[in-house]
Amino acid sequence: MTGSLLTFRYMATFRSTRSRTASLSWRWPLTDSGGDGLYLLDEPEAALSVTGALALLAIVTRAANSGAQFVIATHSPVLLAAPGAQIYELDEEGINSAVYDDLEGVRQMRGFLDAPDRYLRQIMIDSEAGDG
Repeated sequence: MTGSLLTFRYMATFRSTRSRTASLSWRWPLTDSGGDGLYLLDEPEAALSVTGALALLAIVTRAANSGAQFVIATHSPVLLAAPGAQIYELDEEGINSAVYDDLEGVRQMRGFLDAPDRYLRQIMIDSEAGDG
C-alpha cells in the first residue's frame, strides 16, 4: 500500500469563499495559537467533500503563512496540491521525496476525470472477473 505524507511551510495564500461551515471545526486550534505550532493531521479529508477539502487547504495555508508547520498524512490530490508543499511517498521501499504530478493517486484522479466511462468499464470488468 502506498501513501503520501506532506509537509508544508511558507505557502502562498489560497482563498476559498465557500464551505465556511465545514471549515469551522478546523479553525479553532489554528487560530487559538496565533498560527504557531506543529500540527499533525491524519487523513483530515476523510469526512470532507471537495469543497470542504478546499476550505481546509485555505485554513492550513493561512496558518502556515503565519508560522505554523504541518505534517499531513493524506491521499487527497487537493491537499497534496498545496503550494510550497514538500511531499513524501511512503511505500514498501521506505520514505521518498515525491513530485505531485508523479503520484499514483493524482494520475488516477486525472485519468478518471478525463474519461470516467473508461474507468467505470474497467472497474466493472475487474469486478466481474473477481466474482467468478
